[in-house]
Amino acid sequence: MTTPGLFLLLLLLAGRFALIGEQGFPPRPARVLASALLQAAAVLTAFAGLGRPLAAAALLVGMEGARLHFERRAARRGTALHTRRLGWLVLEAAALAVAASPGFGLAFRDLAPALRAAAVWCAPLGALPELPARRAMLMALGLLLCLREANLGIRAVLEGLSLKPAEPHRPGGVPSAAEYRRGWLIGLLERSLLYALVLGGQYGALGFVISAKALARFKNLEDQAFAEYFLVGTLLSVVIAGAVALAVRAAGF
Repeated sequence: MTTPGLFLLLLLLAGRFALIGEQGFPPRPARVLASALLQAAAVLTAFAGLGRPLAAAALLVGMEGARLHFERRAARRGTALHTRRLGWLVLEAAALAVAASPGFGLAFRDLAPALRAAAVWCAPLGALPELPARRAMLMALGLLLCLREANLGIRAVLEGLSLKPAEPHRPGGVPSAAEYRRGWLIGLLERSLLYALVLGGQYGALGFVISAKALARFKNLEDQAFAEYFLVGTLLSVVIAGAVALAVRAAGF
């Protein structure tokens, strides 16, 4: 993928991550509007000209708006959203690849002089033009894939195979908001560590992350249904985070 394509895909994934709804439901309209404005501003700032960046920004924001609209309709019908969200990501990534192709003509602005001038007030900004942009975008792209999209894939597999065990001690079998946030945060930290370790070639340390997670759930592993659910989810996390990290390395990290 071209460097403009990587930048647009990075904005798309960052926007999707920022719009994670409570317990998986679509977020509030105010958050959607704020995310859309930030994405559009980033596109118009990064790319030279006006017409092509406007078209790219409209495509990015329009696709996200359509996705959230259909998600709200599906949520009202009680439809599972994980597989749908992954499908939308594939469609959006394909559309952005076309918009970022050489024939479309997107080109980055030269922001180095402005960043060096701003470094008078914020010194770290002066170092930004010297950073390898493509490498930094690849690393951030892989991390975002591990944080949100990997979670969607894992949940889709677990639900598709009906591996989630029944939890009769919860009202309606549904976890509370606090439980949902704790589990979500543990998953983020787990996949972030796995991604960083594989990216850095520290394969021997992967066992430490898995062992720490198993230790926290040691008593629950006596339940066979939960143990199978836990094992499949953990192995999926390892496989997805490892595959993303290896793909980033192969792409030139």
